[in-house]
Amino acid sequence: RRDPLQPYDLRLGSNLASVQIPWEATQAHFYAVALLDNPEPSSTVHQLGEAVRIEGLLGPAEIGLDAVARNGTTPRFGADLSSPLGPFDSYVEAAFLSNVGQLVNTQWLGLPANAGPSTDINSLYTSNSLPGTALQIVGGLNYTFAWRDNRSATLGGEYFYNELGVTDAALYPVLLYQGRYTPFYLGKHYAAIYLSAEGPDAGNKTNYNLSTISNLNDGSYVSRLDFSWLLLDYLTFGAYASVNYGNKGGEFNFALDTPALTDSSGTAIAPIKYDGNSGAAGMSLRVAF
Repeated sequence: RRDPLQPYDLRLGSNLASVQIPWEATQAHFYAVALLDNPEPSSTVHQLGEAVRIEGLLGPAEIGLDAVARNGTTPRFGADLSSPLGPFDSYVEAAFLSNVGQLVNTQWLGLPANAGPSTDINSLYTSNSLPGTALQIVGGLNYTFAWRDNRSATLGGEYFYNELGVTDAALYPVLLYQGRYTPFYLGKHYAAIYLSAEGPDAGNKTNYNLSTISNLNDGSYVSRLDFSWLLLDYLTFGAYASVNYGNKGGEFNFALDTPALTDSSGTAIAPIKYDGNSGAAGMSLRVAF
């Protein structure tokens, strides 16, 4: 999964082989893809993954349909649509995940007043972890404009629905305990706004990006300002500053204060007290090879 706050993509990608078949009469394209990593490199044909995609035009809109399957897993399906809406560009993408394990009807029972080392963490919540299906949808609008004669900026907003998420921030310690704590995919509902602009320098070598992401379920926010400067054709300097705010204990203003507990096997879980942090800052140098 990509970190949405990163201005560049740190994922390494996958090896694959693709065949494209255009159908000019209908302005459509078909793609057949062999996935050579699964996620480990495939040593036999049986281990290969496969994917198909069809994309085409429907009036002014471009639509696409996808399906992907890997050895030992059930297929996953996707769809996307992008279209101009007056001066705006709009897009919607959806993923349908079949046969996934997810928390169903998870409920936090509350931390009792006398909670202590003998309290089993599994007694504090109820859930049914069952194979099922899940839907993830993202949609947004953006508007690009000239803020100077030869400089452009883009203002946009986005919404993300994640059926695999939870709505109660009190469950975050449980997700940590279960190894299911995945930042930016914890909640069911997210929203974001951003403003990205080319810098005023004559050589057009600087860029600025201001973004805010909110977990709408727990009322927490993170805002970040990114700056990049192309020093040389192959060397880019970057700097950022971010601030976390909103409801304490939420995903983007995280904090923990749990007593000593045990798990169902009797293993002790040490008490945790973490007040969180209000923000972060950093710098980078990126070299292009």
